[in-house]
Amino acid sequence: MATLCLDVDPNAAACLQEQLRATLLEAIHLGSLPTDDALPSCRKLSQQLGISRNTVAIVYEKLVEDG
Repeated sequence: MATLCLDVDPNAAACLQEQLRATLLEAIHLGSLPTDDALPSCRKLSQQLGISRNTVAIVYEKLVEDG
């Protein structure tokens, strides 16, 4: 499983979903997130970032939908 160094700012203009999605996509495009590594579970990532599990789940679902 990949160890992700992600950061979201609850006070930023962009919502947490947008921030997390953009951060994950950037990591994928830069190659810092290996394609053969699994993402952390929604629960683990939400705890790491201090955000709702639903927020992480929604972002994951949208990423899967987008391929």
